[in-house]
Amino acid sequence: MILGTVQLGLDYGVNNRSGKPSLEKAYEILDIAYENGIRTLDTGPMYGNSEEIVGSYLKATGRSFLINTKLPDMIPEENDLTYGFIEKTIKSSLDKLGIKQIHCYYLHQYHQCKNYKFMDMLAQFRKREQIEKIGVSIYHPQEMLYICENLKEVVDVIQIPYNIFSIFHWEEALEQAMEAEILVYARSLFLQGLAFLSPDNAFSSSIGAGKYISYVRELAKRRDQEIEQTCYDAVIEELALTDIILGVETKEQLFSNLKLEKNHKSFSEEEKKSVSEYMKDIPLDILDPTTWNKYRGETQ
Repeated sequence: MILGTVQLGLDYGVNNRSGKPSLEKAYEILDIAYENGIRTLDTGPMYGNSEEIVGSYLKATGRSFLINTKLPDMIPEENDLTYGFIEKTIKSSLDKLGIKQIHCYYLHQYHQCKNYKFMDMLAQFRKREQIEKIGVSIYHPQEMLYICENLKEVVDVIQIPYNIFSIFHWEEALEQAMEAEILVYARSLFLQGLAFLSPDNAFSSSIGAGKYISYVRELAKRRDQEIEQTCYDAVIEELALTDIILGVETKEQLFSNLKLEKNHKSFSEEEKKSVSEYMKDIPLDILDPTTWNKYRGETQ
């Protein structure tokens, strides 16, 4: 498990009720993660002051994590993109985190990986050992297929939103990633908290997610599980996945997440088929949180 730290720097997620934790509570979350064997953190410069919080924790405790972080959202156009700019952004993250090497440095926007000049420059920083792996954070299976076909010599890691709602959509792309020997990290296991909303909630209704949330609830009931356990069990045995990124706002959520592996119960073939069949027609607007803002206005 990789601990996502976006919630340490921002109010994040449609089901976030506690907001951004205090520095003391953020440190407590990181303490619990370390003491329970989590050794990789996921952060980014666009996540409020998440990088600074992680860096100050590492300095205060002397503990060590592998750190995955990201390129900022906004970068210059191709003709203005320079080695110096990338060096500056990487150095900024290294300085905030207080580390010498970034474990995985992600492109936060898929279109950035199509800039071959840019990818060549990132590869130079990998050779300089300021970054160990180059990653791309994506939203759609077609994007993974493009990377597997065109960038398998450059990209080490692909991060995808993979959850019980989206399983069917990723099958072909995950097969290609395995063949290309690209690592796959799954995020958004609970679809930014959508899985926990009521099917009748104004927001879930506005994006048409009600019946899919109801299905997951009924499935969890049949399996005699909490919703989060069913969501975890549905995806964890996918062979192409290397790690799952889970973010938390509270220590209680972290303890709950740590129990998921211990209480894992395999899906039967019948259950796997049922999920794929039910979710195969789910609208893409439900699966892609970048489209949700247009619905939020309708529910306010």
